Amino acid sequence: MKQEIPFAVMAPDLNSWAITVEIECRLIPETYAKWQISIFNAIMDAYNKQLAEYEEKLTTAKIQAGVNILGNNPETNRIIERTELKRGAIELFTGQKFDTFDAMADNVSEGYPQFNNREANAEGHYVKFMEQAFEWHNMVYLFYPYFWGRKRNWKVVKNHEDVDPLFTAFLQAGFARVVVPVRPMFTEAVLHFVKSGQVWNGSEPPLINDELYLSIVNEIKEAQEKTGGDDVGEPWVVKVPTNLVMLQQDVPPTLPDFS
Repeated sequence: MKQEIPFAVMAPDLNSWAITVEIECRLIPETYAKWQISIFNAIMDAYNKQLAEYEEKLTTAKIQAGVNILGNNPETNRIIERTELKRGAIELFTGQKFDTFDAMADNVSEGYPQFNNREANAEGHYVKFMEQAFEWHNMVYLFYPYFWGRKRNWKVVKNHEDVDPLFTAFLQAGFARVVVPVRPMFTEAVLHFVKSGQVWNGSEPPLINDELYLSIVNEIKEAQEKTGGDDVGEPWVVKVPTNLVMLQQDVPPTLPDFS
């Protein structure tokens, strides 16, 4: 399409004159198509820009709102289960209810709580024996249904629920089976306790070169389940439920394959 149309007029020996120019235009199809494309591109560019701004604000709002994850961390639930089962196992094994562990004195003249040193030392030796004579980190357990518990509580207990299925079984359990191995070096000491109810060699702590001495380093490693060891028997696959949530932007409908 031409932007300028030239024309010329010659009028010799005329004092006044007037010129009228009429231009007849005809739209060329190619020009019209180019105009349509340019308008379409301008509209789409504006739409895509506004859409990107909207999606960015929407994503930001979702992140700020956070993800509503119900229940405790599953690892926290395992700690609760193992702690309560350990307490119950010690009660059944020793026949005591932890009522005698009161070495901390509250009503003292200064008004601050303080230890009864003699009682604390005696109780501490008992606690040390119970903690170290058994491999609590290797404890295995199985929950039995609610109907093995107190009947008048059935209706309440069987309705306990949690997003963690294993923790739900713990809350609903009427009974539980717990197996705790004894450390080989404490076998005789545990047998002595079973027969007499007394901690063997309770007056003197074991020396470092004694078989009954358990290093604090090893005890911490075992508590963190970093003991290593050899495989016993054939391995098998266990499916464990999870309530983890993917917090990744633009997550595809299927999980990524990193193989």
